[in-house]
Amino acid sequence: MDRDELETEVEEWVEDGIIGRDQAEEILARYDEDDDSRLAVVISLMGAVLVGAGVLWYLVGNWEALPRWLRTVLVILAPIGFAGAGDVLARDRTPRVGHALWTLGAAFVGPSLFLLADLWALEFDLEWLLLAWAALALPAGHVRRSRPTTALALFVLAGAVATLEAPTDLPIAVGSLGVIVLALGIRYRVRTERELADAYRLVGTTVLLATLLFFAIEDWNYERLALEPSAVALAMGFGTVVAVAGTGYLGRTGAASRLEVGWAAAGAAALLVSAASISLVPAFPSALALLVVHVSVLAVLVATVAVAVDVASSALVNLAAVGLFVQVVLFLGATIVDAVSGAAALVLSGLALLALAVGLERGRRTVLERMRGSEPTGAGNGPFATGDDAEE
Repeated sequence: MDRDELETEVEEWVEDGIIGRDQAEEILARYDEDDDSRLAVVISLMGAVLVGAGVLWYLVGNWEALPRWLRTVLVILAPIGFAGAGDVLARDRTPRVGHALWTLGAAFVGPSLFLLADLWALEFDLEWLLLAWAALALPAGHVRRSRPTTALALFVLAGAVATLEAPTDLPIAVGSLGVIVLALGIRYRVRTERELADAYRLVGTTVLLATLLFFAIEDWNYERLALEPSAVALAMGFGTVVAVAGTGYLGRTGAASRLEVGWAAAGAAALLVSAASISLVPAFPSALALLVVHVSVLAVLVATVAVAVDVASSALVNLAAVGLFVQVVLFLGATIVDAVSGAAALVLSGLALLALAVGLERGRRTVLERMRGSEPTGAGNGPFATGDDAEE
């Protein structure tokens, strides 16, 4: 049995009361991944990338020389072939190599769709091709419970929403999608689908933070921006309300922790407050709107770290650290760099970044040590004692 499958089974045993948490940790410790298995993951991913690059290189170099029917067959068979080979290898006691090829197959779906549209002069807008890619890749990720395949599909979906939202002044639909995906990650953890929960939580948080940090770019002229009730924004907004309400319901029934409920609510509130503040400029001071955006980002980062400790996820801790670094860089660019010119700006910015680096290193170490010394919390006998991967 694969390590991920074993962890899922063990969590279900804990949930059903068959074994205790200490026994579960002892079982997993006996089957802990060694350096060879980790090396296999890295080599598998590198091999899949090289194979994909080689296939693309060949197709690009010989594309015009091939008849259209052959090009069509190759374009269709490429993702199917990679996914089929990955499925066979995953069932043949080489799951890591199989998952790498499976992910490569999902990645090839997009180029195949674009090439087919070009081959047969099919006039599809970019957003619809991206939606089709996500619609094919996302179920594939769920079937294999593949983190990278699921994450790839979710990022493609975010790209489709961003493309649909491109004409609007304030792109809040992508951030709303981030909140929805984040909330789905909480739901999947409740259902003990750990692999899917990891992918959804990380992608949702990344998309939400990316949207808020995009708002924090000081070069924007806030006076010209306003909220627009576009169809995609309204749809994503409704989805966000449903997602937060669903997470709240899980909290009331004891299936989700208070921290997770607060996490989803904080993400939705941060997005709404930031967009509203920007849209009220110039009646609302532009500098104050920028400050509101940064405070909103900080609130989401704090909530992310709190949940990371709750679910013992070092990946969420690392993501929050990267988000904080980007935020500080943007804040320095909007304050010190603009207020002080020349060498003084460089020195002050450098000192601030060095202080941030020290704080991040010590803070991250403290958080990881706390995660190792305590079990993930949750109400009842639900699947909240899930140690995602709390190793440094």
